[in-house]
Amino acid sequence: MKTAVVILQILLGLQLAVVAGSDTYERHDVFTLLREALGGDTQAMFTLGQRYEFGSGVPRDCDKALMWYRRAAEEGDARAMNAIGLWNIEGNCIEKDEPAGIDLLKQAADLGEPAAMFNLARRYAIGSDAAPKNPEESAEYFSKAIAGFRKLADAGERRAYFQLGVIYSEGIGIARDDRAALDYLQKAAALNDTRAMLFLASLCTESRGSECDAKKSFEWCHKAAQLGDPLGMIVAAAALESGEGVARDAVKAHEWRLKAADAGLPVAMFLVGRDYEFGSGVGKDADEAWRWCRKAALRGNAPALTRLGIDAMQAQELNEAVKHFEAAAALGNASAFYHLGVLYAHGRGVKKDENHAAELYRRGAEAGDPAAMNNLGLMQMNGSGIPRNEVEGVQWFTNAAEHGNPDAMRNLATAYRSGRGVTADLERAREWEQRAATGPTPSPTAR
Repeated sequence: MKTAVVILQILLGLQLAVVAGSDTYERHDVFTLLREALGGDTQAMFTLGQRYEFGSGVPRDCDKALMWYRRAAEEGDARAMNAIGLWNIEGNCIEKDEPAGIDLLKQAADLGEPAAMFNLARRYAIGSDAAPKNPEESAEYFSKAIAGFRKLADAGERRAYFQLGVIYSEGIGIARDDRAALDYLQKAAALNDTRAMLFLASLCTESRGSECDAKKSFEWCHKAAQLGDPLGMIVAAAALESGEGVARDAVKAHEWRLKAADAGLPVAMFLVGRDYEFGSGVGKDADEAWRWCRKAALRGNAPALTRLGIDAMQAQELNEAVKHFEAAAALGNASAFYHLGVLYAHGRGVKKDENHAAELYRRGAEAGDPAAMNNLGLMQMNGSGIPRNEVEGVQWFTNAAEHGNPDAMRNLATAYRSGRGVTADLERAREWEQRAATGPTPSPTAR
């Protein structure tokens, strides 16, 4: 899949939950919002919460976002209840408390907030301890949410256009309808909804809609970027770097990433650091690369935390390495699971624990890290930390090898030569040995 689309899908995650937007006050400056919020205006309170949550016009600050959301919720604002409820459920910036989150979503739904109804429908569709799987309950909440968004759309509310566009595009709680999705998203985009523009860009790359191609996709991303959306800036930069739908221009790509970083987007900070590291659109500068990587890590960017961990490990600063890897692993970073597994497997910076190392490798492997797949395969072949299972070990070697990991290719070749976990096959062994010899150089941190 094309670079811009991959980044877009990673960043947006629009189908996972619905956050109630704020239209009327979005163009107010922060001082105006503060004055109105302090005067008791709950919509201004909620908007300030969103500004601080997403770093829109102000530095991203979870504590201030939570403060304003709570003040709005205490005044009966259903959108703020929905936002805090999602934070509770996801453990985002606050301690995870799913029962409290479900309770807040129900309060917001009872007040008529369709975003909360939609999120409850998703929870009952998936099922959990706090909201056991209940198809009937899920269908009822989906129906109410769609009806609520349609009512808001009839009144011309932009966020309803966007949410209905996503719902029809994904076929969530209703039959998928690309034509209806495009209609609603285009209405939202016409009202300068940058989220709708980015979603339209994604649909274009999938050829879902008329006159959709890479060029049109870039135009939507670029327009979102010009309107100040940091995500739009990141995706436009990716297209400029790869030449998808626009002439390649590494300098402009770096400029857009820098603008997104200055707007407070942690992933943009990490990518700016990468630009300085590799000299992409800007001169190489190791000090600037490190500075931007550290800024991203301090704001909870998992790849940046992992990179700092690798640097610390190579410098033999193992306690620092463990700290960074643990922080990144808590955010689900696949590479962090792998590197942390290496430390536990060899007792570096931590007490040696092969059982825990195997678990970390498994989590990294399931998250898609080829090196973790390979190391998990090795532990299964040898019965280290987990019961011996040569068949499954070969399966993990195969997965890792197909992802381009040369160590796994060599291990797979050995398995075929010896007939461990697989029927002996000298021809296939030679094929994997040849692929390993011509493949990429293994990572110096691989074990």
